[in-house]
Amino acid sequence: MKEKSVDRVLRVGSRVNRKPVEETLRQLNVGIEQREVSLNLEELRIEKTAAVVLVEPDPGDETMKACASWSSRLQGIGAPLFLVVSSDIDEGRVRLLYGRGVTAVFEWPRERQILPEFLGQMIQLEAMGSSGDENVALAEAVRLRIESDEPGQPGYAKQIRITTSGGVVSLKGIIDSLWKKHSIEEIAAGTPGVKAVQSWGLIVKPESVSDGEIADAIAAVLGHVDSVDPATLALSVNSGVVTLTGTVQGHSEITRAVRLLAQIRGVRDINVKTRVSPVSKVRDSTIARSVAGAIQTFFPDSEIHVSVFNGAAVLSGIVETVKTRNQIELITAQQKGVGRTINKITVVPGNKTGRDRTIS
Repeated sequence: MKEKSVDRVLRVGSRVNRKPVEETLRQLNVGIEQREVSLNLEELRIEKTAAVVLVEPDPGDETMKACASWSSRLQGIGAPLFLVVSSDIDEGRVRLLYGRGVTAVFEWPRERQILPEFLGQMIQLEAMGSSGDENVALAEAVRLRIESDEPGQPGYAKQIRITTSGGVVSLKGIIDSLWKKHSIEEIAAGTPGVKAVQSWGLIVKPESVSDGEIADAIAAVLGHVDSVDPATLALSVNSGVVTLTGTVQGHSEITRAVRLLAQIRGVRDINVKTRVSPVSKVRDSTIARSVAGAIQTFFPDSEIHVSVFNGAAVLSGIVETVKTRNQIELITAQQKGVGRTINKITVVPGNKTGRDRTIS
């Protein structure tokens, strides 16, 4: 089984906040490199850049130009662009920054601790396992939950290696279907004390099914689902990995499609590269009210802050479990007009402001 590895994260821009930002990023199990000049696409690809953290170089147009330039180049290698700005930035400017292709904007120093957590999940950094009593106990709690509700044959959990570090659970092993992987992820996310779940080491190796058979099965399934319009979607299958492209009316359409496709025999993974149709765009203020209202409906005791910038919904606040965090993200994605969700919600075990719900 091939281990996932990340070579480095580039930090570019201002020297003013260089030391504190670099110290914060050092929490990640990845090399951090400072650059003062831009690299072209080929250099980024050769040097295996996982992400770029741009520390706001100067106020005004220079930052906008830098964001547009870096975003354009990073699209070629599929790497995210994170921007660190001062905490007194106004919402109008944040809106413009998201419009320049920034993956996520972080206000410094207010979101100092959220930055490494978000970046680590985004580029799939593996937590370093620990043998401390608390980590061992949490790993065993996750295993017991999987065993009590196994989405497969008896003893399935014994085939999964579970390690934890600081509340971050890492899952490794080989399973035979994608829907089982999703189920295991959900079980781990709902375990009290878990702050994040990393499952890229959980490899799906299903029985041998040809790509043509998988494509035919997908077409048959999508053709009978009213909530998904197959006419607006294009799909390809390569060695069991399904890629969806095209336009959708909203992310709820894709969420339902992924749930269905994960159950098709032979599917190893699903890559979603769709975009929300421009005709379905809604005013940011309307989207924010819709998202906040939907979250309050399911989690009336929660205190989640919602901001929307050019259809990008930014969530912040505190919840008790990763499952609640994921559920709130799902609720957000289902609201009309949401183009993408930037989930900055922090998991604090023992916090009672939200309870897990069943979200369809």
